[in-house]
Amino acid sequence: MHVLFMKNKQYIRFYSGVVEEVDEGDAIAKALGDKKVIILQNHGILTTGSSVDIALWFYLSMERCCQAQLMAEAAGKPELIPHDAAIKTRENLYQMILLLGQVTNQHLI
Repeated sequence: MHVLFMKNKQYIRFYSGVVEEVDEGDAIAKALGDKKVIILQNHGILTTGSSVDIALWFYLSMERCCQAQLMAEAAGKPELIPHDAAIKTRENLYQMILLLGQVTNQHLI
């Protein structure tokens, strides 16, 4: 998964596909915790943000990352980059995003 979401995502593997009870919504919120993105097995992604536009930015960014991941896997087994390189890349991306003014630093963390 893209370095931008290294520490900002969570997974739910037990998701049935439809939230029919308040308890299920509570379980998703608990699993999400302080993360920005949650991937629901057999469903898709949900994103959060301090505003609708920030949540949408995270959604579109994560959707593009998922598409890139699927294309990479279709081409063969992707090679993981070293953790240190991923951290440095993430920090560089954060700086570029901040320079573009798409989101503020508090939204990225």
